[in-house]
Amino acid sequence: MTQTQFRDLDKLLRLIAVSLFPDETASTRLRQIAFLNLIDLEHRQGAKPTARSMSRLFSAPPSQMDSLAISLEAKGVIERVQTPALTKGKPGKVLYIREDAIEALAAQYFKITGNSLDIPAAL
Repeated sequence: MTQTQFRDLDKLLRLIAVSLFPDETASTRLRQIAFLNLIDLEHRQGAKPTARSMSRLFSAPPSQMDSLAISLEAKGVIERVQTPALTKGKPGKVLYIREDAIEALAAQYFKITGNSLDIPAAL
């Protein structure tokens, strides 16, 4: 289910910060956190964020934003919803943080690492 504002963004961001998925670095996690913050901000401002709109914001190649979106979608954190006539009559994939993002991330983390995903008391 999609929604424009995610109810527990701070917890989700903390979980991403402490997740140690194989082949991901602290830099990867920081990019994911920034990306999710911007998705949330765009929705709160009434916009419909897409990977392309994020790439324009950062003056970055669209492939970088697509890569971030695809990796977060694979973890169950976001969904990309095909939306007709998004800009200039062209369709696009609007990015949404899933309502069950925390649960999906924890499940995917356990599936891949065999460990539970918990926020340390220090955070």
